[in-house]
Amino acid sequence: MKRILILLLLLLVNPLSAQSFEIPEDSRQLVVVSNKNWDDPVGRMYRFERESSTSPWKQVGKAVPINLGRTGLAWGSSPLMKTPQSGKVKKEGDGRSPAGVFPILKAFGHPKPPTGYDAENLDFLVVTDEQCVDDRNSEYYNQVVDPDKVGGVTWDSAETMKIDLYRLGLVVGHNCPKASPGMGSCIFFHLQRGPGQPTAGCTSMTDAALTELVLWLHTKEKPVVVQLPERIYQAQGDGFPKWGK
Repeated sequence: MKRILILLLLLLVNPLSAQSFEIPEDSRQLVVVSNKNWDDPVGRMYRFERESSTSPWKQVGKAVPINLGRTGLAWGSSPLMKTPQSGKVKKEGDGRSPAGVFPILKAFGHPKPPTGYDAENLDFLVVTDEQCVDDRNSEYYNQVVDPDKVGGVTWDSAETMKIDLYRLGLVVGHNCPKASPGMGSCIFFHLQRGPGQPTAGCTSMTDAALTELVLWLHTKEKPVVVQLPERIYQAQGDGFPKWGK
């Protein structure tokens, strides 16, 4: 009864606040990113793991500070959720990180994976000449591609992947596998510029925190990331673990 009353109250305040999500049953690693309010550009990251779909989630390590897009969060698009039809929705260039539940697709970096990376970890792209296309009119929109392997540059804008901030990173499954033009592209976890310095729409953190996260993630555990404002996250069901310090 208490949970129903909370959801009804949230709906009166904001019809999207009680948006309900589910964590896939086969996921045994969960990354949670949460900020205080929609527009906050900073937050904290938590890690959880479980032995099976019926086992309780257990927190791994301590929370770490992270940076979000300069204007906070907005609803993203993912095969693991239904995109709300009203409210703040992620758009190209809005400076917001996507909110919702997303698969973690792969790791990347240069000049090589971190020490200790092995075959059980996520697929790792060693970056050389790749670009992430953010031209919404391109057939390669929201894809990381090597121009030499797709017939050269045919897009008007893209991010060069071989930069210091992308020395290590993760690809978040927002607006894919079939990208909708203009709904946002090139969403990563990557290295931060500095404490409290926001991103253009990604999630960033220290070298130590990101390295630990990348080494912890394993393909067979089907890891997912949940990014939500704290109030929205706390309104979810019992399948969503609560965090400590």
